[in-house]
Amino acid sequence: MKKLLLCLVFAFAIPLVASAQNYIYYAEQSIEYPCCINITAGVNDKDYAGTLIVEIDGVPTYTDLDAENINNIEHCFEGNGIHYVRFYVGEVLYDEYTFDITGCEGDCSVCNLTEIELELSQLDGCNYFMCYRLITVNDVYGYSPECGNETVFWDFGDGTTSDDTPLTNGHFHDFPADGTYTVCLTVTVTNPDGIECSISKCTDVVVIGCDPDPDPCCGLDIGVLDYRVFGSGCLTWLRPVGTSIDEECGAVNYAWTIDGIPTTSFGENLLVTFNGPGPFEVCLTMTQGNCEVFDCVIVDLPDCGKTMGRRVGETQLLSANVYPNPANEYITFDIFTFEETKAQISLINNQGQVIRSYTQQFAADTTQFTINDRSTLSEGVYFYHIQMGNHTKTGKISIFK
Repeated sequence: MKKLLLCLVFAFAIPLVASAQNYIYYAEQSIEYPCCINITAGVNDKDYAGTLIVEIDGVPTYTDLDAENINNIEHCFEGNGIHYVRFYVGEVLYDEYTFDITGCEGDCSVCNLTEIELELSQLDGCNYFMCYRLITVNDVYGYSPECGNETVFWDFGDGTTSDDTPLTNGHFHDFPADGTYTVCLTVTVTNPDGIECSISKCTDVVVIGCDPDPDPCCGLDIGVLDYRVFGSGCLTWLRPVGTSIDEECGAVNYAWTIDGIPTTSFGENLLVTFNGPGPFEVCLTMTQGNCEVFDCVIVDLPDCGKTMGRRVGETQLLSANVYPNPANEYITFDIFTFEETKAQISLINNQGQVIRSYTQQFAADTTQFTINDRSTLSEGVYFYHIQMGNHTKTGKISIFK
């Protein structure tokens, strides 16, 4: 139980006085600690010292009450329930209080948590260093060794929070701009019965001289998603148009999804063969550092499914080996299929333009197809797309001279 606290106050501050005006007594539930009640009790004349008794739940609990002093007692219970506080002089009952303790989850007084002392200091501009110490009974730092599992929760007053393990070197925080922020810290430990016991402290921080980055995302802008459909009506090229990127802010990651399912792409370019007319929701997420931008487009392909005279749903085994990569004088496609069939091979530049398209009849088993007019292509990175019926294969190839 918490230590008995004694302090001098004037008699007129007490709301209830006995008719003989020799005894002072009052009880109310603590606002700060749901398990506890605050009791005020005492005598005005030393001749009556020791005659006032505070009985709690039928047990005389506080009997040694000083004369000519008012005793402020914080009494804590071991859990929820109905509790009775009675004030006696001898066998005469002067008053009785009933308390329905419902917000108490256990006895936290054993942890000796009484106060948090916060220390906040500005380091540079928006950046602050924050640390704390726990002050307990007799100004002892820390809490009772009977309690443990300390957790720390910061609310910085700027819309951000942080769950920390117990601090050793403090916490660093960047405020978004000048202003006054209410910073609150809650420290929680677990008592021997496994009940979490918390204590909080708040303080106002006036941030002056903060000059935050006006654009922490470095102007990252996805623009809008554009797509174009090629020959068969299923092969589709998608990419963002009007994108703004500051490369000095770091590398950009591109993540594409089709109807919520991640799909392989060539960075900012997505080359995909849809199976059916759709509609399909295609989304791109661009991330750079801690910044993220996002956009989606609906792709409708009314002509998809009329692929080279085959019905959608027909399948063929298609594997392809493209070499050399990078290519100089020629590009060879080794294509394997189970049956004789026709394939379309396309080369696409990084603008989504089809710059070469070849239709080739392939026999069963492995067949080679070679592009010999490579010399007319500019140096750079291209994408190849091979389509046999409704089966496709895409990839990237570099060309140099």
